Amino acid sequence: MPNEYPSAICSFLKDLRTGDLITVSDANDRTHSFQMTSAEIVHKNQSGFLLQQAGRQLSQIALVTYYPFDSMDFGGPMRYIVHAQLLNSKTGV
Repeated sequence: MPNEYPSAICSFLKDLRTGDLITVSDANDRTHSFQMTSAEIVHKNQSGFLLQQAGRQLSQIALVTYYPFDSMDFGGPMRYIVHAQLLNSKTGV
C-alpha cells in the first residue's frame, strides 16, 4: 500500500537513542559509522539543512521522517530529525 512506504523505510528512527551507532554505506562502497547525538521534532518549514559542499569530508548526518510515527497523514506538517556525528569511514572489502 502506498501509505505504508514512507513509514516502513524510516520506522527504526523512533527506536534510536542518544549514543546509538548508525552505519551508512555510500555509492562508492565506503561505510560510515555515526553516533546519534540528538533528536528533535520540528515543523516541516523549520527542517532546512545546509548541504555539504563537494569534496568536503562528511562529518554529520541528519535522518528525517514524518511525525507522529503512526500518522496516516504522510504529508503532515511535523518532522522527526535524528542528528549524528561521524565516528569513522572505511572502504568496503
